Amino acid sequence: MHNTSPELCKYVAGLPKGGNIEVASRLTTKDNPAGYYGHNMPRADIGDVDWDARTAIDAAGGHHMGCAEIGRISDAFEAGDSMKGAVMETVNVAPGSPKHLTPRKPCSNECAPLLPQLGISVMHN
Repeated sequence: MHNTSPELCKYVAGLPKGGNIEVASRLTTKDNPAGYYGHNMPRADIGDVDWDARTAIDAAGGHHMGCAEIGRISDAFEAGDSMKGAVMETVNVAPGSPKHLTPRKPCSNECAPLLPQLGISVMHN
């Protein structure tokens, strides 16, 4: 049995079937405890991400920009939320597989070092 939050499970259940959705994330902040939800998706370039988020990402060494986590960070920055004390929850999206809705660590090369620099802790770490 997984220990994914019911809120993230509900978000995943509403995702379109098929496509290349492999990961979903929820970022909760003190300003928005209900959270920001999303999934992995290609982004044309860093221009698709909020300016304050881009500045933080650049300062942390850059990013590939396609993961679920970066979109939630951008959403929160766009809303003016503080990242201090925020929590990221990330799960696998693999309907029909035992991995479906299992906790997943943020992508190791970019998000793993970025999140603590922004003050974001990771659920299920």
